[in-house]
Amino acid sequence: MDNVIFEVHDFVEGHNHHMVADYDMQFVRSARKLTHVQEETIYELSNLNLGHVKAFNVMRTQYGGFEKVGATKDDCKNFKQCLNCFIGEYDDEMIVQRLCAKKTFSYDYSSEYDVNDNAFETIESYTWLLEKLLKLFGSAPKVIVTDQDPAMKQSIAFVFPNTRHRLCMWHIMKKVADKVGAELCNNEDFKCKLYDIVWTDSISPSEFEDKWHAIMVEFELDKNKWFIDMYEIRFDWMPAFYRDEPLSGLKRTTSRLESVNHFLVKLQILS
Repeated sequence: MDNVIFEVHDFVEGHNHHMVADYDMQFVRSARKLTHVQEETIYELSNLNLGHVKAFNVMRTQYGGFEKVGATKDDCKNFKQCLNCFIGEYDDEMIVQRLCAKKTFSYDYSSEYDVNDNAFETIESYTWLLEKLLKLFGSAPKVIVTDQDPAMKQSIAFVFPNTRHRLCMWHIMKKVADKVGAELCNNEDFKCKLYDIVWTDSISPSEFEDKWHAIMVEFELDKNKWFIDMYEIRFDWMPAFYRDEPLSGLKRTTSRLESVNHFLVKLQILS
């Protein structure tokens, strides 16, 4: 084929046309390119857990059609992959730098960090966190509500010895279904009787004791280890035993606080 010679014998100008139609130019590699603004859009949306496809759809809506974006979904995907590779192991460092930078222009802002690969979910890490909170706020809280994490329990007792440590009712009660089985879990009579003594502070400790034991006997749960264990720590999570303390509904469970935390994380990303 290298030695083949082609000769043009005739040329009809009227049959000439563009190689690619205008509406197909978006698919030609040389004509596809993400602008800096589009790359910023993909990055910001990824911080909100929106993938490259949704980012492309957002830009398609903004520009009035997918053919006007100037790039394809694959281009968005490739950019996100390249960005992840670029950030790589420096992701944590970038977060720390951002937190430290905010101190320079925000008077009331405070942040602390410690580099320790072995500190995740340990007594030492919780103790460090609580000590920083104590330093920041200047005084210990009167009440702390957490789940049943044993490391956190020890850290709270050490850093906040005079703070009342309560266990989250929601975290405990959501385990009931797994502990009693499907049949009893769907028993409306059982649920009503149990919820009536758990989700209330209008009964006295003695009244709670009587009704709890009656429920355990009626539904044959008096030998259930989990219910026995929960009864042993009833002073730490049952409202009947701290009804005289000035607590609001927000301080009996952590579920609402977790919702607030989720909102604040999103707000931090958007800012």
